[in-house]
Amino acid sequence: MKKYKIILLFLFILTLFNNNIFAIENYQYIVSVDNSKEIINILSHLYIKSNFALPSMSAPYSVAELKNILKQIDYNSLDDYSKKNYDYVNKKILFYSKDVKENVDFFIGAELNFEGYSHTNTTDFIERDSWFRGWTNQENLFNFNLEFLGGDFAYALSSISFGVARLNDIPFGSSIYQTNIPGYIDLDFNRDTNSIISQRAFASFGGTNWNIQIGRDKLNWGAGLSGNLLLSDNLKYQDFTKFTMFGDKYKYTYLASFFPHQLNYIKTDGFNLNTTQLDPIVGFSMFVVHKFEGRSFNNRLGWSFAEGLMYASEDSSIDANAFNPMLSYHSLFYKANCNSIISLDLDYTINSSTNIYSQIVIDDLVVPSLETSSIYSPNSFGIMLGAKHFYSDKLFSLLSNIEFVYTTPYLYLRNDGKSSISSDTMQDGYGINFIVALREFSNTSTYSGIT
Repeated sequence: MKKYKIILLFLFILTLFNNNIFAIENYQYIVSVDNSKEIINILSHLYIKSNFALPSMSAPYSVAELKNILKQIDYNSLDDYSKKNYDYVNKKILFYSKDVKENVDFFIGAELNFEGYSHTNTTDFIERDSWFRGWTNQENLFNFNLEFLGGDFAYALSSISFGVARLNDIPFGSSIYQTNIPGYIDLDFNRDTNSIISQRAFASFGGTNWNIQIGRDKLNWGAGLSGNLLLSDNLKYQDFTKFTMFGDKYKYTYLASFFPHQLNYIKTDGFNLNTTQLDPIVGFSMFVVHKFEGRSFNNRLGWSFAEGLMYASEDSSIDANAFNPMLSYHSLFYKANCNSIISLDLDYTINSSTNIYSQIVIDDLVVPSLETSSIYSPNSFGIMLGAKHFYSDKLFSLLSNIEFVYTTPYLYLRNDGKSSISSDTMQDGYGINFIVALREFSNTSTYSGIT
């Protein structure tokens, strides 16, 4: 009897210290904004079928969070078609999970994404931004991925990409056909190859109900089909640090994203903003935001409240209060450095096929007693209203989406310091607005462009 006990104890110790016996599942892979859209659409369908409000719409997600979203659904209560959707999305989520057979594993992978386009108007639509599938949505032709995994709690990715640059002086569309291949049709290989070789590069740490992501990736917050008012996927990537806690009903997110300061924007030709490679980077800007999400009233009502702060500094100095993840940013009264914004998202599932949603963002709201004062900015806010309707039978499903968006002309903008407020208190005349930029190299005139 003692012999068997010794053997069992030995096997138990091996299980603890030797990961070669049993593979560990790592759920800290971050599913990108683009790759998670199909998953979230199916999960939204399943949530509405279950008479739940929409799941969290704060992308990107870790695999652990997507698994947590899926487990809220009662599989046995679904109809046969919805069960097929459940099985499909479950396999899709598990596809992104990683098996770790060593304490630390390393993977090399590659992706080839060929895209072709065709249009008939080769006179008016020759710039990238005038295409429905422009540079932001276009896939790189080739991605070479280096992945590192540490046990079940750490994941890191460096994606080396090869694709077409974004700059508007590229004649993208002067021919009937176009592709995402540099050097093909109107594109010159040396001039039009994208020099931003890493558009996804980050480390991810987490557990069953939390995740920290540090690095570069795309962001998108909200249920909007045409875009979102606080944080949308209009940028190819952002450089940020993000902390997320999530449970069955509630979620908290803290984000700090960093950008070049407006002092680096030099107007040389209309709206073409650029600096040379010899010009030093001056100052910095960052957008910090915390977001609280939840579901109430038997899970039918979904809500989220977010408060953000744009902070800019010419000399790179910073008030540490801006990094406080629980501070009310409206209490930072440094108008020369700060501009705060708030947003409220609400959605309600009317029945097992229809959900209505709204998004409100307020940049500046002038109360009646201040409307006659000339030193305050006019009202600046935006409203989004929409509805999702899912129809499904044994053969197919259909999603109908209607959306209305209204924004005032002054949303995301603020006084540039040259009118009633002294420019000495406004970053030498720069308003602290929510218009941001990314640096990009252009071989046409040898400068690093601000886009």
